Amino acid sequence: MIHAKDEFQDADELRIRNRFYLALFHFQQSAEKALKAYLW
Repeated sequence: MIHAKDEFQDADELRIRNRFYLALFHFQQSAEKALKAYLW
């Protein structure tokens, strides 16, 4: 879950810098990691 939280924070930083295409990718990756952590 720590990796998902870190990736989410990175995505938020990218969003603030208007790097939306990269931010969306990292938001999606963080959601997948959080879901995997929850299910395992």
